[in-house]
Amino acid sequence: VPWCVSQQQTVTEIMDTYCDWGVKYPLVYLEDPFSDEDLDSWRKFQLIKPLKLQVFGDDFYATNLERISQFKDCADGIVIKPN
Repeated sequence: VPWCVSQQQTVTEIMDTYCDWGVKYPLVYLEDPFSDEDLDSWRKFQLIKPLKLQVFGDDFYATNLERISQFKDCADGIVIKPN
C-alpha cells in the first residue's frame, strides 16, 4: 500500500503502484493521490496514468477558485463541497 508508514516509497514508485492497480483491478477513480504541494507529481501522473483512471482533487483544490483555475491541468475532475 503506497501510504503504508512501514514502507518508504518514492513518488515514482507510488505512481507505478497506482498505474499497476489501474491495470490489474477495476479501479477508475483516485482522489488526492499526492501531496497538495507536489504539483510536479500531479502533472506527471496525468501523462502516464491508464486512460480509464480518473484523478480528482479534493484537498488539492480545497474548493478554491484561484487554485482550480491555476491547476486545472493537474486532475480530471474536482470535488466541490458546498458548505
